[in-house]
Amino acid sequence: MTTTFQLLDVGDAKLAHRRIGHGPDLVFLHGWPLHGATFRHVVPHLAEHFTCHVLDLAGAGQSEWSEQTTFTLEAQSQRVIRAIDQLGLARVGFVAHDSGGCIARLAAARLGGRCTGIVSGNTEIAGYRPPMLVATVAMRHVPGGGALFRALLGSRAFLRSPMGFGGAFDDLSLLEGEVRTLFVEPLREARAFSGAWGVVRDFDWRTIDELERVHRAIVAPVLFVWGRDDPWFPLARLVPTMPAFGGGARVEAIPGKVFAHEEHPARFAELARGHFASWLSTPDAAHA
Repeated sequence: MTTTFQLLDVGDAKLAHRRIGHGPDLVFLHGWPLHGATFRHVVPHLAEHFTCHVLDLAGAGQSEWSEQTTFTLEAQSQRVIRAIDQLGLARVGFVAHDSGGCIARLAAARLGGRCTGIVSGNTEIAGYRPPMLVATVAMRHVPGGGALFRALLGSRAFLRSPMGFGGAFDDLSLLEGEVRTLFVEPLREARAFSGAWGVVRDFDWRTIDELERVHRAIVAPVLFVWGRDDPWFPLARLVPTMPAFGGGARVEAIPGKVFAHEEHPARFAELARGHFASWLSTPDAAHA
């Protein structure tokens, strides 16, 4: 995936944007505490048929932000819409995972018919407060909680634990390779950690509690590509929420946990392409 990017000024932040491929427009939204490079093995499978717009959200990757930037999921979704408008995209599909999946749903509800569909990996579930996420968010109330969390990122045992990346991957050897280089090591630097911790600091449970209302407002079809062994967002909790989606929703379970798209990118991309297949045959598919 290209390292070349442009910065999109969306008001209180500048989002790093990478454009790869040609065809209908797909916007890629990463989760926490990652950045757009998490789609590096997914995008090549889709770029032949779609224009892939990979964003680094505020607080992550090459994006720019300030002390005035807020990192709530609602604020992130509004920035994504501003970025879409700035890029002049008439219609978009979303490919997302983790908190990016929640941001995609919030944006899709506002975009109405401009959103053609959503493919999301494991992500927040309407009305469900995962115990490990509760514990992570609670650290913001602990004196020195941020510093403690940053220090824990240097612990191999913590990284491999359920509270660390052990709850995200089946194959923990990945934590010794490019996942560590791209996502873990940068978080130990002050600037990157301040952005990641800002997401924890500003996390608002009300957004999760009100997701069912958001789901009813989404008119586009939604596909969840779910790592079936996810300890954070259990598949059994997701399935009962399917009927609430205004445009319909279904789930495909694949091996893996929270970041199943990292371990099985080809399968994730195959399912995404199938979800958006009908768009490829429509007149606007050739606009890009």
